[in-house]
This record gives sequence, C-alpha cells and structure tokens, in this order.
Amino acid sequence: MVQVQIYPASTNRVVNRALIHEIATTHSKLLEGKLPAYDGVQRLYTAGPLPFNSKEFPVKYADDNGGKEKEYKVTIKLTAKADIHHLKEYLQGRLLDVPRETIQCLEIVLRQSSTSK
Repeated sequence: MVQVQIYPASTNRVVNRALIHEIATTHSKLLEGKLPAYDGVQRLYTAGPLPFNSKEFPVKYADDNGGKEKEYKVTIKLTAKADIHHLKEYLQGRLLDVPRETIQCLEIVLRQSSTSK
C-alpha cells in the first residue's frame, strides 16, 4: 500500500483523482508504466513495487469550469505491501481472520478499472 498526502489538503475526491491521474500521465517513466489504483483519499496501489519509497510531486490543477490554477504537492509514500497470499490462505480455511487489507486493495483496483472504462 502506498499512502498519498496532498498539500494543501483536498477533500474533493474528483480533484484528488485528477491529481493522481496527472502524476501517472506526466511521470509514467518514473512510475515504470505502473497504473495506480487510488481510493480518492489516501490509499494507492500498483501492480508491483514503485522504484522509490517516498516521492513528492508538484502538480498544477485547474477545474473544468475555468477556475484558477492551483499548485499542489502530492507525496506518495510506501507504507506496506498487500499480500494476496493471505486471501488464498483464508479461502482455503487456513486463516481465520478475514484479510481486510487485501480485500480493500482488490475493491479499490476493481472500482478504479470500472470507472476508467
């Protein structure tokens, strides 16, 4: 899991997703072509590790209504790795606790893929 921090803080998920989309588009080489799945708040996942543990990106954004352009600082920081193995163990009855982090990761990825089509 990668944690996202946006400064100045934004509670607008549409804006937050637009900022992450801009980073993914502008810095695709730095992200090694990995497309992020983002919950719009603070959790971000990629298929495989990113080539850094923490990185700050300056991003300029103006809404579609012709609003004033605003500059944000978006920090992407590795905090944990989602392990699909825990889900397999749970489904096979070898793990009693539901692997919530893994399921949450899958929900975010599936939601992202359905909204981007």
